[in-house]
Amino acid sequence: MSGMDTHEVVTSIIEDLLNREDVEDDDNFFECGGNSLMAARALSLLGDRFGIELSLSAFFEHPTARGLVTLVEIALMHRSGATGAADDDQGYEDVLI
Repeated sequence: MSGMDTHEVVTSIIEDLLNREDVEDDDNFFECGGNSLMAARALSLLGDRFGIELSLSAFFEHPTARGLVTLVEIALMHRSGATGAADDDQGYEDVLI
């Protein structure tokens, strides 16, 4: 996955898990055939790729590619200690484990 941006990585993981090539940014992972075990796998893969840990409850609250990209980006900001991260977190509380 080298060279891919966050959006591409998230979309690729979701598409691989759902065995689909047409997942849109706002498609609900669970409505597209995903389940809790697949969600846990997605979080594991995202964690491995980005060196972060996200909560399963956050995935359930934001089950789209767009939502997951935001979760990953917030987790990366927190990991790096970026200032202003709290301003961007609205609606994404309890993202991290």
